[in-house]
Amino acid sequence: MSQLETKRLVLHPYTAKDLDAAVALYGDPKVTQFTKLGRLSRAQSRAVLDEHLRHWREKGFGMRAMVLKSSGDFAGECGFFTLESSGEAALRYALLPPYWGQGLTSEAVLATIEDAFGSLGLQRIVSVVEGPNHASHRIMEKLGLRVERTARVPKTTIFIYAITLNEWVAAARQN
Repeated sequence: MSQLETKRLVLHPYTAKDLDAAVALYGDPKVTQFTKLGRLSRAQSRAVLDEHLRHWREKGFGMRAMVLKSSGDFAGECGFFTLESSGEAALRYALLPPYWGQGLTSEAVLATIEDAFGSLGLQRIVSVVEGPNHASHRIMEKLGLRVERTARVPKTTIFIYAITLNEWVAAARQN
């Protein structure tokens, strides 16, 4: 299980010691407004954390806690889970509200995508974004993911973004 570092962040695979941080993240109504499960209790957060740990054991990749280098404070999460419908690696991230608007999510997502196409050897990644989540749409577009399809689900439309390794490499060459 690998740790990633950026200029301002350490992204480490979740451990059981991260339960309080997960409870804070998954229990925040602003954070969970665009999640399928909504706001979670401590017991529900523990179940999600247990699933993250299982994913790491079984797949060799998963969600990472996002920690500020400057203070050691937990700021959010970024990583991958496996889409049930297709088996694809799906990018997911969430950030506590005090850290919004600072570019931390883009920084974490960039490092996570680079790791996916580098050391993990993935050929393609996807990300599912709810229609009203404008900040996530901006992040996906900024980092070169494209809308591959949309789907109507109860109460909203979801956008499935995707990028392949070849597209990622081609975009890097242009920049």
